[in-house]
Amino acid sequence: MKFGMIQCKKCRHALGIDLRFKSTKCPFCDLKLSVTPPDIKYQSMSEKEVSVVISKFNRQLEADKGKDAKTKHNTKNDWLEIPETGAGGDGNGDGDAGDDDVKVYEDLDPFKRIAIKYKNETESPQLLKKLVTDLGRELGEFTGDDLQKLLSACAFNIDKTDQYLEQLKNMGIIYEPKMGRYKMIEGM
Repeated sequence: MKFGMIQCKKCRHALGIDLRFKSTKCPFCDLKLSVTPPDIKYQSMSEKEVSVVISKFNRQLEADKGKDAKTKHNTKNDWLEIPETGAGGDGNGDGDAGDDDVKVYEDLDPFKRIAIKYKNETESPQLLKKLVTDLGRELGEFTGDDLQKLLSACAFNIDKTDQYLEQLKNMGIIYEPKMGRYKMIEGM
């Protein structure tokens, strides 16, 4: 199976596509795109490799647009228009638990541990990226059901799980090494 990177003719974002398909829809601006050989900017047998290239391309595109690009780029997929920030929390992984609670915290399943870590945050694009990053760190490889379980524990709308996964893949934040299994792109 071959994967490729194309660029949206309207919003200029890079998108990943399985090259068996001849069309796709841009998740950023909803433009329907036909895929022809001249449109393919990069291709590989590795979906991960294509995802890394897409991620770098889109980061450079946003940097070229300037600091205000994300607030000016208003699409119906704003939930994932996120600034580049490090993984969430204060970095100590204690979920605001005191030192006495560390053992109890470590004994929790990874979904509860992540949910506790972000219990005081409201649903936002930044929180979604933190949740997916931590899920990837905890499990290495995860499924849509794993993400749905985590989103449910954090009171997210679980009906959008498939949409979240597809858009995270298109943005180069995660990739799908095996059908239905997801991993974080290194460096995210």
